[in-house]
Amino acid sequence: MSGRRRTTQSSAPRCTQSFGDSSIESPTPTNDDRQPLSQTDNRTPVVERRRRLSGAAPLHNLRKPKTIHDRVYGAVTLPGVLVAAMDTSEFQRLDKIRQLGGSSFVFPSATHTRKEHSVGTAHLALLVVRHLRNTQPELAIDDSDELCVGLAALLHDVGHGPYSHMWEPFVRRCTGDQNYSHEGMGARLVRRICTQIKLEEYIPGVKVEFICACIEGLADDADWPFSHLSEDKRFLCDIVSNKRSGLDVDKWDYLNRDSVSTLGESSSGGFDVTRLVSAIRVVKGPQRCVGEVAFEEKVALDLNRIFKLRSEMHQMVYQHRVAIVAEAMITDAFLAAHDSAFRITATGEDGTCREFTLGEAASDCGAFTPVWKSTS
Repeated sequence: MSGRRRTTQSSAPRCTQSFGDSSIESPTPTNDDRQPLSQTDNRTPVVERRRRLSGAAPLHNLRKPKTIHDRVYGAVTLPGVLVAAMDTSEFQRLDKIRQLGGSSFVFPSATHTRKEHSVGTAHLALLVVRHLRNTQPELAIDDSDELCVGLAALLHDVGHGPYSHMWEPFVRRCTGDQNYSHEGMGARLVRRICTQIKLEEYIPGVKVEFICACIEGLADDADWPFSHLSEDKRFLCDIVSNKRSGLDVDKWDYLNRDSVSTLGESSSGGFDVTRLVSAIRVVKGPQRCVGEVAFEEKVALDLNRIFKLRSEMHQMVYQHRVAIVAEAMITDAFLAAHDSAFRITATGEDGTCREFTLGEAASDCGAFTPVWKSTS
């Protein structure tokens, strides 16, 4: 044997990861990199691992995609950035807020939550974006667009308070702020969540204002507010909240979910969401030279069924006499608590821990999150 010693390079060893037709040369993952992010995370898919090893973001800072079983759609897989948003306390509080508020006093099975609805809406939004991406490549939809729309769908109801829509009239009565809405509070919470999860690490160059615009929707006469993004992407703001026709994934999910939970699957008169998704196209609108979401003529009856179901749900569920009476009684209890010595101790958005009345907590992002603990 030769007495010559074998030398090694001082730099870290490198390995080549192959993905389809291409490969990525990257540092060998350390033991710290191989550690799972949490006990409930799924194994990292190949595509996500490729993105992480390419240096897009530190491996240990990113959440992995997760598969959730939904009562309406079955297995639903959400991207890592949506999982990160779900792990925040601002979103998790939706698990304690019932979708139909006082209707659960009339329909015992109407116990589904805003969290369920948000996950279902995100699933449908991702289906729509991926369908358009596959069928109309000329739209130039990229990963950033897909994740922004999915995140908007997941967080579109994050501003709801206890008992859902009943909360807003209560806040207006006790604070005198007639402009208060769950959309306004939701926009503030979305910015707070995006800061907490370090959104830039998942979607480089993203603008939180674009996610908020996807949540609120854009009317036809509204100007395009984003200089960093071409107005050709205006149709993305129609997916979660369609100001033109009202045919959006938010409505699809809550009508299907609410009708099944209250009237039962056999008598709810639901519609086939998969058929609607397959019929979506982006076409040039008559008023602007930019695309807008439209549907093939073959699903005209399905679309008509949506509006018919919405009318029936308002008559039989949403405007049910007993549900309205129950919500009025709960509102009176909240008003009495607001005027009494009842206080919520929480850390406000300014970082100080103090006591809040119910009305004060409704307008403070920090105190708003734990409100459900005191009102459930």
